[in-house]
Amino acid sequence: MKKSLIAVCAVFALPFTAFAVAPPPPPPPLPPGSTMDSSRYDAPKTIASNEITMFKVQFTTSGGTYMTKKGDQWVEDVEMNVRRPNGSYFFRAVREDGRAHIWANFSEKERYEYTAPLSALDKLHKDLIANDLPKLNGFSKRNSALGVFFWVDVKYASGETISAFGEGGASCSPPVGLGFLIDTFRALTEQYVPKSERPNWPDYEALKRSRRPPAILGGPVFPPQK
Repeated sequence: MKKSLIAVCAVFALPFTAFAVAPPPPPPPLPPGSTMDSSRYDAPKTIASNEITMFKVQFTTSGGTYMTKKGDQWVEDVEMNVRRPNGSYFFRAVREDGRAHIWANFSEKERYEYTAPLSALDKLHKDLIANDLPKLNGFSKRNSALGVFFWVDVKYASGETISAFGEGGASCSPPVGLGFLIDTFRALTEQYVPKSERPNWPDYEALKRSRRPPAILGGPVFPPQK
């Protein structure tokens, strides 16, 4: 009897073994010099709603210098470079319980988490529209080069979204500049986080006085970006 029972169990076990699904293989590495373009070019590039429910953006800036034109020459925009230094940034905002819950990471030493009135999300939305962030929706490119990394994920109460990703070299750069977000979240943080809780807040005037001219000969020159 025991042998029969074991045989029956073995028969029923076979189908489960046969139908086990192996995890999908990882994507093949990109050939050198190639770019994988997964962009959704038909994705909407406008937003009708003005009610952000979730905002999440991360990006890295490196090697760029903001420039401004004076007469016929391009010169360093000291103010812009001091306020938007190269680095890694993470910003998040969520609408919950009638408030805005905000995270703003400007550097390892400057990480803030706080709540604010919903008017903070209204300001964020206005800045996104003023700086054309919806035009980034659907962008997705990556390659094996270095220098660019960003992802954008914004959701609205209407169901509309702004979603984008880029990782690799210059060809994966966002078609819309993200630097304005540093200014937006600096303004929100300064407004809603007491000065006593911001011990590492930059002294912009001191930074401007101590700044050395950048070595840009032969390198990239960036005009002012949003």
